[in-house]
Amino acid sequence: MFSPSSYSKSIDFLIENAGPVIQYRLRKDILHDITPENEEKLLAQIYELPYYQLVKSYVKPNGYIGSGMHSWSNWRGKVLHETPLQDGENAARLLSYYCVPKDQPIVANFVAAMRDEDILRKEFSYIPPEIPRFENRFAGLNNGNSLMAIIYTMQAMLGYGDDYEDLLEFQRISLKGFQRVLEISSLDEITAFDAHSKRKYNHPYIEASEYFPDVYTLGMLAYTRSWRNKENIAMLVD
Repeated sequence: MFSPSSYSKSIDFLIENAGPVIQYRLRKDILHDITPENEEKLLAQIYELPYYQLVKSYVKPNGYIGSGMHSWSNWRGKVLHETPLQDGENAARLLSYYCVPKDQPIVANFVAAMRDEDILRKEFSYIPPEIPRFENRFAGLNNGNSLMAIIYTMQAMLGYGDDYEDLLEFQRISLKGFQRVLEISSLDEITAFDAHSKRKYNHPYIEASEYFPDVYTLGMLAYTRSWRNKENIAMLVD
C-alpha cells in the first residue's frame, strides 16, 4: 500500500534528483508551489536541453518546425527527417511535454503557422504524396483520421485549444465520437468491408463521415477545457 510518507519521500527524491522537466512539471502541475524565480530557473535549464536545442534548429523563418506532420521519414531514397524531431508532430509533442509556455516565440509562431493556410500549403508540398494529403486534409476528421485532426490536436497540446473556432468545433466532433460509442453494441454497426477487394491488407474500415474516437480526438479533449460542462459530462456518463 502506498503511504503518505512514501509519497512524500518520492516527491523529495524527484525534487533533489530529477531533471529540469520533471522538476518543473512536478512543481507547476502537481504541487502548484513553483515560484517565479524557480520557474525562470527551471525553464532556462529546459531551454538548454539537447532535444529542445535540436527542435529549435528545425524552426523555419515562417514559424513552422520541421517537414510535414506524422509524415514520411524517407521517400524514394531521400532522407526527409534527420531525426524524428524534424517531423512537425514530434516537435510539437516535445514542446508540450517540456511544458514550454505558449507565449514563447517558438510555440506561438508554430501555432500561427499551423493556422495559416498558405504556409501549410507550402509546407505540405515538399514531396508529391503530401499534396493530395493536404488537399484532402479534412476527410476523416469525424474519427480523427485526417491531417487536420493532427494539426488541431498539436495546437491544443501547445496550449491553444480553447481560443479558436476551428478547434472548438473539433472539440464538438471529438465529443460526438464518444457519444457514438455509447449508441452502438458492436463495431460491425459502424464498419464497412469490401469482400471483393484484392488489397493485401483488406480489413474492415470506418467511413470518413462516421464519428468515432481515436488518439487525436482523445488528445483534443484531454488538453482543452471549453467542452467541460455539466451537459457534456452528463452525455458521456449517462
